[in-house]
Amino acid sequence: MLMSKIKSIGFIFLLFFLAGCSTKKDSLKNRYYHNLTAWFNTLFNGQEAINQKLKELESNHQDNYFEILNVDPLSEFKENNDSEVISYQPGKGINMFSQIFNLGENKQEEKNAKTGFEKAEEKALKAIAEHSMLIRGKERNRLMARAYLMLGQARYYQGKSMQALEALREVQKLPFDKHHHQAIFFEALALQQLQNDAEALEKLTELAQKDLNRKLKAQVFKHLAQSQFLAGDESSAIENMKLAIDATRNKKQQARLNFILAQYLTHTKAYKDAAPYFAKAYKLKPGFEMEARAKLFKALNFQPEHQNYFSLKEDLQQLLKKGTYKKYYNEFYYGLGKLELKRDSLSLAKNYFEKALLEDISDEKFRGETFAEMADIYFRNSDYIYAAAYYDSAVAKYPESTRKTELQENQKALNSIKSKYYTIRKNDSIIAIAKMEPKKQEEFFKNFIENLKIQDENKINQEQEINQNFYTDNQNINFSFEERKRGKFYFYNPSTQSAGEQKFINLWGNRGLNDDWRFSTAAASSIKQEKAMLTGVADISNPRRYEVSYYIEKIPNPELVENLKVERDSLSLLLGVEYYEVLKNQSLANQTLKDLLNSPPTRQEVKEETLYQLYRINTKDETLAQQYKNQLTSEFPKSIFSQYLLHPQKSLKNSNSTAAMQIYNQIYDLYAQQNFEGVHELYQKAQTNFAEEPIFIKIEFIEAFSLIKTHGAEDYLKALERISTQYTQSPEAQHARQLINDFNAKFKKNPSAIIGQ
Repeated sequence: MLMSKIKSIGFIFLLFFLAGCSTKKDSLKNRYYHNLTAWFNTLFNGQEAINQKLKELESNHQDNYFEILNVDPLSEFKENNDSEVISYQPGKGINMFSQIFNLGENKQEEKNAKTGFEKAEEKALKAIAEHSMLIRGKERNRLMARAYLMLGQARYYQGKSMQALEALREVQKLPFDKHHHQAIFFEALALQQLQNDAEALEKLTELAQKDLNRKLKAQVFKHLAQSQFLAGDESSAIENMKLAIDATRNKKQQARLNFILAQYLTHTKAYKDAAPYFAKAYKLKPGFEMEARAKLFKALNFQPEHQNYFSLKEDLQQLLKKGTYKKYYNEFYYGLGKLELKRDSLSLAKNYFEKALLEDISDEKFRGETFAEMADIYFRNSDYIYAAAYYDSAVAKYPESTRKTELQENQKALNSIKSKYYTIRKNDSIIAIAKMEPKKQEEFFKNFIENLKIQDENKINQEQEINQNFYTDNQNINFSFEERKRGKFYFYNPSTQSAGEQKFINLWGNRGLNDDWRFSTAAASSIKQEKAMLTGVADISNPRRYEVSYYIEKIPNPELVENLKVERDSLSLLLGVEYYEVLKNQSLANQTLKDLLNSPPTRQEVKEETLYQLYRINTKDETLAQQYKNQLTSEFPKSIFSQYLLHPQKSLKNSNSTAAMQIYNQIYDLYAQQNFEGVHELYQKAQTNFAEEPIFIKIEFIEAFSLIKTHGAEDYLKALERISTQYTQSPEAQHARQLINDFNAKFKKNPSAIIGQ
């Protein structure tokens, strides 16, 4: 009975105590109570929610080691205007008693529980709503600074930039300065989120001068370094990253910052200075992934004149013996290949890249880069079909990024060059064999057939040995010739195909006409089909393939040979310009155009433009440029190119003659009436009499649009390519290139629709 009375009195006393804990009374008891309940009922759980979510995001984060790493192992928190609106609504029946004993509201919260950053925002709002002690305009609860800081952080992580700034600036208004510096730090991050990088950098710079605790100092200096690097101030970024490393105690974080510092130095081409920081990142043992990449990228920085090739090679080979790094063997082989490329050992490099492709994939980007390197090697050897195949693979493997866009541009350029290159080779071969005396033709084909028989027999034996059934159904031989530098020709047959062709098939199987060709088991090899299509083939199943007459019959008559010459000349001109404009390869462009000039071109206008392009490409070599200019202006003084060179002040903006305008209007009217043959006829007249007039480029466009109606897409594209190369610096040339790109994109998506149009 006595104990019951004591419990009742104690309970009543507790109720009076809680009732006295008002947020409007400025007493020690009130402040202590609201500090205690604000922390344990709200802010503690909110902070735990933030920490748990950040840990989850970090564990799921994938770094792209081919780009400068973010200082935090997290993806960028971007502005998000569609974030959920979070508000705090007090539950019914909630009072001081329920707060202290976790009743009522907590049960309701369980029903509508939020997680992560949303939960933290809600908890911060609850703390502010229930525990703020704003008395006579002054906040008396110190934990409100923590509450507003958490609110700002939670909103920043959700991408609510403006709301985050609002909360963070509230922290700085409060009289409790413990959290001011951290609030300014997150304010800078929120400003970056709003892309106000200049103000963010200014705040970080000012904050770095303050007396900060070690943990915040590390945060400030690493983000300051990152901001400076992105702003182009590499030297300051490097110095501040070193300070961030000094202030960091966590070994995993230290390793990351050392790796990033090495990347900064690599970016400034200070390869030798970067090496010890990659080594430090490895020694700190941050985990297998970064350890492997630290060794790898140290090797990728190899500069023959400054570093020891054998030491770097030994490092990677030693890692290949460690089973703990088995997952990254493909990357180590990739690194060894890159080392060999730096030493111009293409054969060894190719061998290592092939080994990399046979290992399991550790990262899609590394596999994509390996494919790209293989493509480059084949490209250097002018094997554009295999180069294109490997570029296709590189693009397919790479995730969306700037690098993927770059690879896609290379892929597009290569596909354009490929068709021209192989058509030129095929035409050259046919022209060469057509020039031979009948006896020499017969002798040539006899030798070819004997060689073909040997190759067929060897191929059958090889196929049986390696048991590749998918390589036996549709085998072809090339019916093509190639001009060597010595001026001789040889018949293009299976023996001339690179050893890489069989290795390619061994790696990927036969490339089928589908997206995932790397694992196709289709019988037909699209690689071989493409090469056959571009260079000319005879079906190996044809019973006449061993008859000389079979090939003799295929030699074209003189009229067709002349057409092949014209086509070859035009494509050679375009190819030379593409080598210069697209690939930025002046040497290859010069060689291609000089070979064309020496062939010589069948048509005068092709020779005129070839001389002009050789002049334009070599403008930095005044002597050589003047030589081509003199030849052009002396041989073809009335050509449009001579006029440009003799009268450089004359531009496309100069006025047109009355006669030129009259013929333009006539051509335009004919086009509007769909009299396309009439357009072609008048175009020839305009080309003879008004080629130097500014309006002529408009006539060129009308002719191109007429060609697609009468001659088809190929002639249309050639006309546009002529405009893009002949008027290189003009807006019309840019428009022509855009039309080509648009046409190719639409044709790829829906060929029948384009053909119908």
